Amino acid sequence: CEHEYCAKCFARWIAATVTNRTLQFPTKCAVGSCEAIVTPDALPQRLADVDLAADFLRRYAAYTGDAIYCPARGCDAFLHMGDDYDKLATPCVRCYQCKTVICFPCRSVMHDDLTCAEFQALPDSEREPDDISLLSIAADHKWKRCQACRAIVERVAGCNYVMCHCGVGLCYECG
Repeated sequence: CEHEYCAKCFARWIAATVTNRTLQFPTKCAVGSCEAIVTPDALPQRLADVDLAADFLRRYAAYTGDAIYCPARGCDAFLHMGDDYDKLATPCVRCYQCKTVICFPCRSVMHDDLTCAEFQALPDSEREPDDISLLSIAADHKWKRCQACRAIVERVAGCNYVMCHCGVGLCYECG
């Protein structure tokens, strides 16, 4: 937009929208009726504070989906994919800080044995790498899942009717 601000007011407005999570992001023009969004292109000529500009760029990249914070426990690295992301053969990136491999489209630790669609179909409680490994082993051994409590059930011997530890019975042939 063409609205003008003094440098000090502009910096305060950017700082407020970057640091205060209750304010809407991306930063919009402060003139009430104007819906124009402040883009990174507007920063060099208007914002002298280099640290604030970097914070704005990080927040803007996260907003546009070009960046995420590392999802690994205990890591807070900011990972930016940039414009070349669509050209990558695999959708993964290695965190420069903790070295964890991350599936960028899923915004999670890499799920090697599952496609992104299979991973997204899992409940949140089953998306950890250890859970995925267990589900892979269960599939290899053709173990079944209890429909009531979702526990993995193995039939060792006997008939196909098995009892889960939660008390629900299931047919091992048809689930």
